[in-house]
Amino acid sequence: MVINTETTYADLGGEEDYSQNELDELAKQNIEQIAKEHQYDKNTLKRVIALLSVSMFMALFRFLCFAQENSFGKKIYTEDLGDGVTVVVTLSETNGIARSSRTHSVTKEYYKDGTYIGVATLYASFYYDGSSSSATAASGAGAGSNGWSYSGQSVWTSGNSAYLNATLSRNGTFIPVSLSLCCDAYGNVS
Repeated sequence: MVINTETTYADLGGEEDYSQNELDELAKQNIEQIAKEHQYDKNTLKRVIALLSVSMFMALFRFLCFAQENSFGKKIYTEDLGDGVTVVVTLSETNGIARSSRTHSVTKEYYKDGTYIGVATLYASFYYDGSSSSATAASGAGAGSNGWSYSGQSVWTSGNSAYLNATLSRNGTFIPVSLSLCCDAYGNVS
């Protein structure tokens, strides 16, 4: 079986007879034209992707700025509870979505004779309107360290305050863990 691989323009229904070289040149020109069209499509696609990327970056940047503006920072201080027990207290506050609500946390890191023994954190949300305030939700978490156990945690709200009580213990030594947050009618938390 013999296959004719030489095609002429006449074989394709044209009136003129083209040689293989001329057909190759026409095919090359057609391929270059198609490539230019696809190149334009690639550039357009690149522009669309770039535009979408910039738009997404701007939206993310605005979200991060919004979140950053709502973070008020931290207050850190140390308490001496006696008997070699010291506590590092960190009070953090964050704006809520509404102007009249805020979420706060207080974390206490406990040390016995300079050795870290545990931590507890109380989270609380408050509502205030200039004439009254209330604690709307609270939760907490804690853990012992270096052989100390954290147990007996209870968390509750009452009026405009939130509370957490628990115990750190080791070998018959018990250290009470007590955290609280209170909000006044103007959103000031202590």
